[in-house]
Amino acid sequence: MSVYQQKPTTFDALIEPFEPSIQKVALALRKLVQQAFPNFEEHIYGGLAIGNALYSCGGLERVLCGIQPAHDHCKLYVNNISDIKRKGLKLEGSGKHSRHVKVRQLNDENQEKLLWLLHQGYEQGSWEE
Repeated sequence: MSVYQQKPTTFDALIEPFEPSIQKVALALRKLVQQAFPNFEEHIYGGLAIGNALYSCGGLERVLCGIQPAHDHCKLYVNNISDIKRKGLKLEGSGKHSRHVKVRQLNDENQEKLLWLLHQGYEQGSWEE
């Protein structure tokens, strides 16, 4: 099933096919990432079925996180974490170094937890040149 008419190449194109509530969550997650890591680069990837915004420092081999809009939530992927646990954060996925959280809305409480999670990924990553 195709979500996109063509592969998304901008953040606006990435979120355009989704309901306004999902667009709002995606934009809020993007703002959270960009404020926490202003020197990171945004790259848009995907095909006709799935798209992602990836945030990296020093090239695509050094991705910290990604945002993937979906039908009723946005997934926030965070790399460099696998064993992290925090009350109130349901980490999903079985990747070797990455997990994701499904975000349906952003409020002060979960925003603080997501920011904590992003910083955990950053602290565990390799960002030196």
